[in-house]
Amino acid sequence: MKEIGKITLIILFLPFVLLIDTIKSQRSIIRKIGYIILVFIIFGNIWTSAIKEINDLVTYTLFQTGVTDKLTKIKVSGTSMLPTIKNGEEVILNSPQKYGLARGDIVSFSNQETNNLFYIKRVVGMPGENISIKNGYYYINGKAIDENYTLNQLPTYGNTFLPDCESASVPKDHYFVSGDNRTVSFDSRAIGFVHKNDIEGIIKTNITEKFLDAPTQKNLLQTDIDPEIFLQILNKKRVENDLSQITTHDTLNDLAGSRSGEIKDNFNDWKSKAIPIVRLLDEKDYRYNLVHEFVTFGYLDEQSIVEQIFDSPVEKDQFLSSEYTEVGIGIAQREHQECKYPIISIILSWPVVPTYDQEVLDAWDQEITNNNQSLSNLQTQVGSPNIDQDKLRTLINSIAQMQQIAERVYGKQKNKEWLTQKDFNDIKLYDQLSTDAQRLNEELFDEGLDVLGASTRKENSRRF
Repeated sequence: MKEIGKITLIILFLPFVLLIDTIKSQRSIIRKIGYIILVFIIFGNIWTSAIKEINDLVTYTLFQTGVTDKLTKIKVSGTSMLPTIKNGEEVILNSPQKYGLARGDIVSFSNQETNNLFYIKRVVGMPGENISIKNGYYYINGKAIDENYTLNQLPTYGNTFLPDCESASVPKDHYFVSGDNRTVSFDSRAIGFVHKNDIEGIIKTNITEKFLDAPTQKNLLQTDIDPEIFLQILNKKRVENDLSQITTHDTLNDLAGSRSGEIKDNFNDWKSKAIPIVRLLDEKDYRYNLVHEFVTFGYLDEQSIVEQIFDSPVEKDQFLSSEYTEVGIGIAQREHQECKYPIISIILSWPVVPTYDQEVLDAWDQEITNNNQSLSNLQTQVGSPNIDQDKLRTLINSIAQMQQIAERVYGKQKNKEWLTQKDFNDIKLYDQLSTDAQRLNEELFDEGLDVLGASTRKENSRRF
């Protein structure tokens, strides 16, 4: 330590020592000025960098030992901490080393499970405690916690790390954390315990602990998941992020249902051995290029499932990936001891062979028929003295271009070929040409000829 202190002092005061030595020397004023400039040129950058490193080291040491506090202002993204913290709200975090952690405190942390992105949750379980979930409550060492800060007092469901009616002991130096919006939050119920070294900031709440002697079972909402509603909500998120919409099919929904049943029937093996989804897909002869599975538990509706997915940055990246084109969702009911809860499996897939709805194929087929009829009708107006021939030629050319796009897209889909980016761009062009053709049609003809069949195609049927 003495040697380190001596080196530190030399680094701190070396430029001054050299400066004083130069001033005291017998050299001329000009030479002294030259030496002073030379000293600062040679040692200036080294000295300032060393001072900065020492300052950073001292600041970090004081912070880590809890001597000083570090205030950090962050903007919270997401709804998992409603109603306590709103989406977009700014909060100030203090140093956990200075203030310590208690149940009810709100913490910001990151680790491998969060993909090194920061989560903000509330501390529920402390080191050395036994935690479980039952009847919609968290239980600590066998006693239900009275939590009056959760959103709408909704029930708490387990998840893949801590299912209902199972318990876990919080290890030393670890914490169990949870969001206040229990049906949405992706937290320790799925990602496991959080080590104290992964916690970067804290909001002290000074909540008085309350336990319930005889808790009444919370109303565990019964719900059926509609794959089409789930798809609509998911696709809305994808469109908001400038991504193509994906589709859902009975085949993949059936596979997701089988997967939920497999997890239910082999629950312990699934948890301990992580039985991969690909095994089931291979057994069912489902051919794919890429596949991803998301599993969650609880009586959740379609909106809550999507919000839970987007509360996890890792899952959010998967569900906003441009590589997947299809999604399936399935449910199986598990009964364990006195607990009943749904197991929800969602499968994202990029299949080897694309699946196109018959509705989409029929729509394009109708477009081709409509366009042919429109072109035939318009040809009868060529040379008519009462019709603007320049606008008529523009209209005919637009519909002819639409027809080329429709025939190409329909042919690929009918033959189960993948659409390329050019095809997607052409579909957008088709819609623009359709709008322009409708406008020209109204300008040219009072009653209007049938120049469009675009109304036969539905927005949610497109394969973007």
